[in-house]
This record gives sequence, C-alpha cells and structure tokens, in this order.
Amino acid sequence: MQCINRVELLGTVVSFRTNFIADKTVSTIHLLTERGYTNKEGVPCLEAQRHQVVVWDNNGNLRLQELKVNDIVHVTGILTYRKYETSDNQERYVSEIKATSFQICKPEENAVLPEMTM
Repeated sequence: MQCINRVELLGTVVSFRTNFIADKTVSTIHLLTERGYTNKEGVPCLEAQRHQVVVWDNNGNLRLQELKVNDIVHVTGILTYRKYETSDNQERYVSEIKATSFQICKPEENAVLPEMTM
C-alpha cells in the first residue's frame, strides 16, 4: 500500500516573511482559506482557516519578490511537523505546509476563480 501526503490550497496571503540563505530564497507565508456552509438551523456560515506555508525558491523562478498581502495564491505541498526550542527552553511544535508547487494568481478584474470540489 502506498501512502499519500498531499495538500492543495487556494487562498489569500495575510502575511509573509522572506529570508535569503546563501543563493536561496525562503518565504514563510500565512494563507487564509474560507469555506462556506449551512448549519443545522439553515443559517449560512463562513469558516476561515489560517495555514503556514514554507516556500523555497532555489533558482528565482517563483517570483516571490512580487508577492503582496491580499494576493491569491495556489499551493501544492506536503504537510510537515517540526519541533523547536525557544530561547527560554520551551518546546514548541509547528504544523506547516512545505510547498512543492507555488503560483501567484492574478485574476482579471471581475474574473471568477474556479470552484474547487471534492
């Protein structure tokens, strides 16, 4: 049996930080996704999730320098977990998506993004 670890997100950039390590660029992006649903009482609701995405751009092809808050991005990647220790010796755990594919979507004015169904 083959295991699968794949995440696909289409969402809005709420914040990001870019660092340069040697000749590589790494960005940590906080991405907001929203899902609409109707609750048991028939009231429309909106659920928002914030995701941490790590994007490595080894050769400059991803154009991370063009990224702005409120941009819509499409990310495919894997779900990863890591542990680190703070300066006051507290252990912290982080869940993040390590991007394997990243694209800034530039929809035309009044364009409708494709609906993603499962």
